[in-house]
Amino acid sequence: MFIRKKSLSGGKVAFQICENYRDLGRVRQRVLRHVGTAETKDKEALTKLLETSLFLQRELEQARENEALTQAPNLPFVQSDAPEPVPPPTMPENHLPAESPDEIKENWVDTNKLVEESRVVEGIHAVFGTVLDNFGLQSLLGARQYDVLRHLMMARIAWPSSKLQASDNLLKRFNTDISEDRIYRLMDAIEGDETSIQKIVFNAFRPLIGEKVEILFFDVTTLYFESMEEDDLRRYGFSKDQKTHLTQVVLALATTQDGLPVGYKLFPGNTAETSTLLQAISEWRSSLDIDQITIVADRAMMNEKNLKLLEESGLRYVIAAKLKLLPKEMQNVILERTEERVLIHDKEEDVISVQEHAYNSRRLIISYSTKRARKDARDREQILVKLRKKIGHNGSTKKLVTNRGYLSVVTESGNGKVRIDEAKVAAAAKWDGLHGVITNIADAKQEEVLGLYRRLWMIEDSFRINKHTLEMRPVYHYISRRIKAHILLCYLGFALCRYAQKRIGMQCETYSVDRIRSILIEVQYSVLKHEDTGCKYHLPSKMSPEARQIYGVFGLKRVRRMTKVV
Repeated sequence: MFIRKKSLSGGKVAFQICENYRDLGRVRQRVLRHVGTAETKDKEALTKLLETSLFLQRELEQARENEALTQAPNLPFVQSDAPEPVPPPTMPENHLPAESPDEIKENWVDTNKLVEESRVVEGIHAVFGTVLDNFGLQSLLGARQYDVLRHLMMARIAWPSSKLQASDNLLKRFNTDISEDRIYRLMDAIEGDETSIQKIVFNAFRPLIGEKVEILFFDVTTLYFESMEEDDLRRYGFSKDQKTHLTQVVLALATTQDGLPVGYKLFPGNTAETSTLLQAISEWRSSLDIDQITIVADRAMMNEKNLKLLEESGLRYVIAAKLKLLPKEMQNVILERTEERVLIHDKEEDVISVQEHAYNSRRLIISYSTKRARKDARDREQILVKLRKKIGHNGSTKKLVTNRGYLSVVTESGNGKVRIDEAKVAAAAKWDGLHGVITNIADAKQEEVLGLYRRLWMIEDSFRINKHTLEMRPVYHYISRRIKAHILLCYLGFALCRYAQKRIGMQCETYSVDRIRSILIEVQYSVLKHEDTGCKYHLPSKMSPEARQIYGVFGLKRVRRMTKVV
């Protein structure tokens, strides 16, 4: 098996995975997978295609090895030099072998007697089911429980809902009968398997991530319950969803710089964000075999205790700095901006400059962006407009909601009235466009450090997929083991989405998870029933070009003609 680069007209080159075979004593070549094409001058695209080709070559070789071991499990897999059997002659797809009159009569169906009984979505199971099968969870769960898990994951990705509604969706949309009781038995069965499943999923991503995880993006969110009753896990705490009247849990998530999942950890709802970082990383390092990594996190993780513990653990970090909490002397130096140098100069779009200072034996790198400055000024002006409407001319505080944006620009008088403090507004404007990170990486360029932090949006996108696309919250379970199982199932669904998204992006254009889902939901077949004979037939729907592309990425083939259900 080898990779072939084939020159095409128009200055393009195609990458193909091929193999040799013998045909009547002659060595010939056949294409196993077409990877993609790129412009000869586009070095970045060519590099990407080569990496994708190497990945697919390893995947095909592994699949062939697994197939050989399945057929002869007691024999080692050895590459044989013996001639391969001559493949049967291929026939054009639109040309069918001649049928006898008896066969024609037997296969004849009166279409006037066919009525549609149901319509089944097959694209979700075909693609995401294939990905889940490749994760290798079958041996951990067993065949029966894995079958329930597989169908439940497809329902979660296609139409996220409650477990009762998932059972109903499986029957109506996928023609699969999985009762709610079976779903809950699965959830109880995977209790305590969070670490094992995370490790299996992480290992499944190894070919996409590489042998080493060098950059780890970390963030924390909260998940609320439609409940006010506390227990060991559900607690009141600072809610990022502004649901302070409801109990919650704290979820820590880590991904690679491409948004591929590394792991997650669940904490009680009253856990402070700053105390989650070291606990989660310590657990992931021991269970997932990751060692020398660079942690990238938001300013919520920045406190002296965290930074010292990271340094003592031998970890490198890039963490957003809380500039307005720095000593006054340092703030003044930053605001003077006398030591800035320009990184990017585009008058129409953005001008980015950078300054650097030593702070507690660490590097404090401050960037200034004219684009960010315009946004900061717009956001503050919107706050002022809303604030003037709330307090009115007499400075009434009745409609003034406790809001940090409001409180930062108002002054309270002795009679309980408030007014907009123009001096505070002017002081806030000085920070427009400024953003800082603190790091212990001594040998990296300033733009490299800032570039790492800018990739943190990937984990924010990961939380969006979990919270909105997969509807991880609100959580309607009240038993701790069911809560943990629900989070685990949603994480597994997130991993499936990211894997499919990455694989598709390697060979086609990059689609959002929502787009992939909507494309595959349209891949359906109708179940037709004959009114006289009672026989059933499957009639596949037409596939969109995007769906055909996605099927091609995973090497999937689909019957395009009506077939009788045996």
